[in-house]
Amino acid sequence: MKKKDIKVIIVEDDVLIRLLTNKILMRNKCTIVGETSYAEESIEMARNFNPDLICMDIKLAGNMDGIEAAKILDKTSKIPIVFISAYDYQNKIDQLKLKNKKFFLEKPIDEKKLVDIIDKI
Repeated sequence: MKKKDIKVIIVEDDVLIRLLTNKILMRNKCTIVGETSYAEESIEMARNFNPDLICMDIKLAGNMDGIEAAKILDKTSKIPIVFISAYDYQNKIDQLKLKNKKFFLEKPIDEKKLVDIIDKI
């Protein structure tokens, strides 16, 4: 784990998974600067809080999914994104032409894999 605190936004519409993600991140020296169930809100939060990382579910509440939000964020920031989903979107994520770092984790979240990703940013 890196020595400095990592500022993170969690974008997840399942409250239990959001709580679990929060606990894992906090246990690993991350500071949660925002949480939301909506992709649209995640874009605004990223502008306001300038996080070091965004943990982004793909299927979210609202009209926009996590992939659409990532494409917008990619044009306006350099924030790495960890896509987290119960569905296997690895190939779709790999095909995204994003300049920002991108990672994929399947649910349920494996703490060691998430910590390994945090170490790479």
